[in-house]
Amino acid sequence: MNIALDPAETFVYIHGHTYSNDFPVTTGAYEVTRPGGLDNFVTAINNTSTPSVQWSTYLGGMANDERAGSSADGYGAIAVNNVGVYVTGSTQSTDFPTTAGALSTLHNGPFEPDVGSDAFVSVLAPDLGSLLCSTYLGGSGNDRAQSIAANLIAVDAPESFYITGVTDSTDFPVTVANALQPVMAPTTPGQAEGDAFLVKMLDLTCSTVEYGSYHGGNSFDMMWDMVLNPSNNYVFLGGQTGSTNILTTPGAAQLATGGGIDATVGVFDIDSAQLFHADYNTDPADEPPSVSPPGVPSGDSASLSIAGGTARGRDCIEVNSGPVFRDTAVQMLYGGTPGDGLSWRAGPGPGGGPC
Repeated sequence: MNIALDPAETFVYIHGHTYSNDFPVTTGAYEVTRPGGLDNFVTAINNTSTPSVQWSTYLGGMANDERAGSSADGYGAIAVNNVGVYVTGSTQSTDFPTTAGALSTLHNGPFEPDVGSDAFVSVLAPDLGSLLCSTYLGGSGNDRAQSIAANLIAVDAPESFYITGVTDSTDFPVTVANALQPVMAPTTPGQAEGDAFLVKMLDLTCSTVEYGSYHGGNSFDMMWDMVLNPSNNYVFLGGQTGSTNILTTPGAAQLATGGGIDATVGVFDIDSAQLFHADYNTDPADEPPSVSPPGVPSGDSASLSIAGGTARGRDCIEVNSGPVFRDTAVQMLYGGTPGDGLSWRAGPGPGGGPC
């Protein structure tokens, strides 16, 4: 499940998935009857010493609105501002609720049981009683942003928002004129396909992509988490990559892959993208699941906090090309199999991250 507070911290909004026909929805909710398959739910709980359900609704179509058989609790995302409740995920439903004038009111991808999916983005009213806008987001391939990973929508202005994830669609809706990477990167034979994507939608019609770009290389790339700093229009992204040639920036903490599956951190400006690439000290012998999905819990104009995991240790904790906080680190040495958690704080400048 995913949670978010409203700006006044009055309500805790919860997003998850359910097969239950008797899930506790409330009178006047947008969708009071479960449509079918595995559906989204959104619930608002009073943030008091005696919490109770204030509003609750289903959100979905007749098919699975998440990949069947997956551990769906970790997928999808929710964000809340003064305008509405933003929910994103993936759906196999061809009748997922969309709104008039939305970017795409038709499911774009192939229907492959338990696999085929489009991403979606929906904005509900704060009382979960109406759908302000809703659209499919994808191309003719699989847009698996929410079907395989937890991705966060970050809201930067009252009516604009970002979505990130992963796609193998070569016709994903990017904005060619200003995209950092307007085409999906060629995949090395034998490697898994898929590039990460970043999309900014302009307003509550869900009709206009102001910015859309791939971000990837010669293997599978995905973004798991995102946070926005409105003061400087930076979007901080955390993800994973198996590619050896993703875009990095001069002076970044790590310019080359560490082998196997690496963590990756990106800082994007929509006008002039700035990228950071780091890894969690992985070795070529690592299996893909050996690096836990990194999160990006907080970002400001001067630094960024990152948390994740590693299944290999090099006893190396450095930021900005020098040893940092070795005397105050909680744990300086790798603890051993099956893996350790790892966290660091990247400082200002082009570098920042473990070596």
